[in-house]
Amino acid sequence: MGWTMSSLVRRTNLLVALKTVEGVDQVWKYGADAVTLDLRDVHTEALDQKARKWIRISIRFAAFGGAEVFAGVSGQRLDQELEAAVWPGVAGVAIYGAESGVDVIRVSDKLEALERNRGISSGSLEVIPVLETALGVWNVREIITAGHRVKQVALDEAALCSDLSIVPQEEYDPLVYARGRVVIEATAVGVQPLDAPHPLGTLSSELSEADLLGEGTRAKDLGFKGAIFTNRAWVEPFNAAFSPTQEQVDYYTEVRRVFAEGVARGTAAIPFQGRMVDVPVDEWAKAILERAAQCRARDQEKLQALEKAKAA
Repeated sequence: MGWTMSSLVRRTNLLVALKTVEGVDQVWKYGADAVTLDLRDVHTEALDQKARKWIRISIRFAAFGGAEVFAGVSGQRLDQELEAAVWPGVAGVAIYGAESGVDVIRVSDKLEALERNRGISSGSLEVIPVLETALGVWNVREIITAGHRVKQVALDEAALCSDLSIVPQEEYDPLVYARGRVVIEATAVGVQPLDAPHPLGTLSSELSEADLLGEGTRAKDLGFKGAIFTNRAWVEPFNAAFSPTQEQVDYYTEVRRVFAEGVARGTAAIPFQGRMVDVPVDEWAKAILERAAQCRARDQEKLQALEKAKAA
């Protein structure tokens, strides 16, 4: 059975600045589906061959809680960053500032060579393009169709605001088009769109868990399947926001039961709680329940990994 967009559960991707091992030795406790170790601000000397051991240790630390581990890289020192960060245990790379399909192809070619040289399964490493500029958003279709390694694409709102020389205001959202463009283009080709929210600078910095749940739900309702962010307090509410709620599970379980009973009686549409349940509604209910089961399974995987790490 092959991979499909709906089967991938990567709701939260915690971006961690990779400056010292101490900076990542606790990230596995937060429950993120993925952790991206950001190499973009690492001193060049720390990427040299003799100094790479600490990066491999950081990869192991980040994975303790069951998170997939990615490396965050950019185009300026791309080859050096990839050589330093791609080892067994890494799921792929997030390439910041991608603006064309050529950027993805260049990374993919390098990953293919690293897979051969470092005992990594051929074709297994992913590429997550992170769009930071107007050109990147404009070329999103070319970027996400530039190879089989792209399963997710992210929109970095803060970087895009900088590129556009704008400051978001609470009463006016200038990023509606960019979000919609990325969501539509990605979904159309089976790639998961991810939000990388701007630092909510127009809102209070002291956001409650309910506020964060609301922000995550807003992103989900726009069509995003997850988010990349730096604040560890966002992990739990964003995991919840991008998962079906228990109320939805209960409701759609009943929808499927009622519909099945109606079909058994030879009825194609059944009234239920003020609406008609037919085949499209039943298919939607089936998708919601399948997603809920996938999210529960992923959470159970992380819980087991966390318990194992704590016992070690």
